[in-house]
Amino acid sequence: MPPTNKTLSPKLLTMKISSLKEGETMELLEELLENGTHPLELLEAVNDALLEVGALFSAGTYYMTGLVLAGYIAKKAADTIIECLPKEERASEGLVILGTMQGDFHDLGKNMVSWQLKAKGFEVIDLGVDVPARIFLKEILQKEPDIVGISLLHFESILPLRKLLRLVKSTFSDSPSPPIFVGCGFLAPDKPMSPLGEKERGYLKVDYVVHTAKETVELCQRLMEQKRQKS
Repeated sequence: MPPTNKTLSPKLLTMKISSLKEGETMELLEELLENGTHPLELLEAVNDALLEVGALFSAGTYYMTGLVLAGYIAKKAADTIIECLPKEERASEGLVILGTMQGDFHDLGKNMVSWQLKAKGFEVIDLGVDVPARIFLKEILQKEPDIVGISLLHFESILPLRKLLRLVKSTFSDSPSPPIFVGCGFLAPDKPMSPLGEKERGYLKVDYVVHTAKETVELCQRLMEQKRQKS
């Protein structure tokens, strides 16, 4: 392992991404990897950068263009980092299908979940944004995932979500369907409609609702452990 350069740190990577410096981000990332920084530390730095950018956006410091650019830089960095994970840390933990529901084009939260799941050994199929119910169902039937995750940040996407859940229920009427979780921004703890009660959970008719990437990864790990115990 090359000697560690103490002037370099994952926090510096967070700063470069949140400052929207694509070229400097990738150059620094290469240096950090060459100096032996563990990929998981770097992935955490990428996630921290997106949280920081999200805060800047909420404060009005960044506009939508900054949010989109940060997402692009973060994805480019995260894809590079994941490729550098040791093979034993990329062993298949389970298959997760992710996507943002029709009517919603946000993907930062979904991308953070995707990177962290991959870092923990999950295989992830990312369907992207504005995904119709029929596409979700088609991929579920073809890929047979262990878990399905849906990003939902707008009220407008609730009806497409309910359509998908009805389709899944009718399709899997004679067999167990994969557990479905929803990353639901407007039901997060700091939003007016939360904490999520049984009434809202019953309305959405989903198995699980999560609010953070960490919470999502822990849920997926728990679900896979339960599946292994049953098999």
